[in-house]
Amino acid sequence: MTQYEKKERNLNEPCTLIKNEKAHETPDIRSRLFSSLLEGARSHLLSRGFVEAPTPLLTKGAGSCEHPSTLFRVEGIFKGSGDGTQDENEMYLCQTGQLYLETLLSTHDRVYTLSQSFRKEPQEDQRHLLQFNLLEIEFRGDYEHLLTECETLIYTMVSNACARTRISNPLDRPFARISYPDARTKLGLSDRSLEKNLSHEQELELVRSAGGPVFLTHFPPEMKYFNMKQQGERTSSADLLLPYSGEALGGGERETDPKTVTQRLQGSEMFLALQEQGGRINDFQWYLDSLNPSRPHSGCGIGIERVMQYLLKTPDIRTVCPFTTTPLRIW
Repeated sequence: MTQYEKKERNLNEPCTLIKNEKAHETPDIRSRLFSSLLEGARSHLLSRGFVEAPTPLLTKGAGSCEHPSTLFRVEGIFKGSGDGTQDENEMYLCQTGQLYLETLLSTHDRVYTLSQSFRKEPQEDQRHLLQFNLLEIEFRGDYEHLLTECETLIYTMVSNACARTRISNPLDRPFARISYPDARTKLGLSDRSLEKNLSHEQELELVRSAGGPVFLTHFPPEMKYFNMKQQGERTSSADLLLPYSGEALGGGERETDPKTVTQRLQGSEMFLALQEQGGRINDFQWYLDSLNPSRPHSGCGIGIERVMQYLLKTPDIRTVCPFTTTPLRIW
């Protein structure tokens, strides 16, 4: 066994403790922290009139994030072709329930779901998991409503978790905000690479400069999901950056015009990649047919393990999970 494999094995032992003298003293801190974060989230969302709704775990391209190359393909699923034979049905493990939640806004004003998100990450590192818990919300409201909703939700989750686990609450409100172009200027980056994502170290530098959580806002459309609402050359989008974990939340206001959304979908790098994997526009037709320009709405997704990283003050996301799923550890 190599030194790397030994380290990986230690990181993924179910009873391994994260060493943090002030935060906790017992082996079950991770499960208690996870539970209390979700307790705070559900309590808050229910009080705000949100309806919890299940979303599919087996999907076509509509369950993909911006990078279809990270989809886990499910083998051996077949469908009848009508002539007595069977054809293989393209199917993946879901990465996001966003489009399904958006569709449910035809009958509900506010919806949310908690599900597993699966990402076939190309390499092992401290920031990514193959499987993690994703809390997603969608509601009728604009961009400013979204930022307020996100901040209140995160604050309530963290406050409840800290009260339940005796971890000191590090959050202050309101959260700082900085636009993506201004952030690049602050970091001394050139305008020639505006469409390039910030590195993890650069995200943490913005957090340090803000003195705590910061909303990074108004990304270029090329960097975000195809249906993000546009304001000129920018989108009504936001990532929430936290100490230790960096990006822990991503969201924005959604475009609702069917023609505009269809054009953006067909021109997106995500869709072009899905086409190479056998995807078709018909895989999204049920969503496109549900769009209603008179129903503006917004939403976000929160990586629960990233929030746990912040509270446990660890740079390695693998240490916050009792059963971490990595390329070298499948339980």
